[in-house]
Amino acid sequence: MKYKTINTILTVIIGMFLVSCAGEIDPPPQEDILPSATSPTETVSEVEPTTSPEPTLLIDNLDDLPQAVIQIESEGVFVNPEFLSYHLAGRGSGFIISPSGLAITNSHVVSGAALIKVTIGENSEKTYNAEILGVSECSDLALIDIEGDNFPYLEWYSDEIVPDLEVWAAGFPVSNPAYNLTEGIIYGIEEDGKSDWASVDQIVQHSALITPGNSGGPLVTNDGLVVGVNYAADFQRGLSFAIGREAVFSILDDLKGGEDVDSLGINGLAISSLEDSISGIWVSSVKPGSTADQVGVLAGDIIRTLDGVTLATDGTMETF
Repeated sequence: MKYKTINTILTVIIGMFLVSCAGEIDPPPQEDILPSATSPTETVSEVEPTTSPEPTLLIDNLDDLPQAVIQIESEGVFVNPEFLSYHLAGRGSGFIISPSGLAITNSHVVSGAALIKVTIGENSEKTYNAEILGVSECSDLALIDIEGDNFPYLEWYSDEIVPDLEVWAAGFPVSNPAYNLTEGIIYGIEEDGKSDWASVDQIVQHSALITPGNSGGPLVTNDGLVVGVNYAADFQRGLSFAIGREAVFSILDDLKGGEDVDSLGINGLAISSLEDSISGIWVSSVKPGSTADQVGVLAGDIIRTLDGVTLATDGTMETF
């Protein structure tokens, strides 16, 4: 049998040589060829290449939350109605809602600023430039566009917002500008969010502590889903307030399109003095090129009436 095998292999080799040099010949009978490890009759299974899952930029936990929370520094001329002093920079918070760098904050954080700088999370060394796409002074909301792309981002909480839902307020308090996270619960939702700087259609009351500098930061669930945009606090009653998602959704597309909503182009504060019989909107800053700027409104002015309506008689922005 060994001799027959050697003889058969030689026959095959000689036959192949003759085919290449002299043309095609009939192949030897199939039964005379012994199968080998590399025989064409043997099936070789293909191994599919393994691929790692694509990394996602969506934040879905509290540990990674700082990657999508921003600190905003707004530079410009701001006039304080109490002390008539000029401030060249103010700080607040915000959060990224798309990988392209769209971020939400409060209007009172950025309105009237000539220059906006952003840092992300706990990395205060890297600074990004940003521009305002659109604002709503009445809703105290603004959408900014951070220079760059591929940013981690947050999504909105889609379930019903109910009392006792555990929430967290993220941001950068002025007293300690490092990233900060405080815990609380939802108390309820109100449809009336009148204050001396905004008139919000829907607010979320909660117990997570927010202080100056937290304005514009997100209120999130344990999974990092956004419940609202923090904007105010009542320290005496231990209450904090966030702009509800429905109020955000109602104007977000307009802001993305570069449109201002219910805005004159000012950063203002409602004032009312019974003693002096004066009420109106104190202008702390004016956005260049805005309607207010075009008609000559300056920082430090008081807007008494608008379209024949006397403003801020109750000390709020409701009639603005």
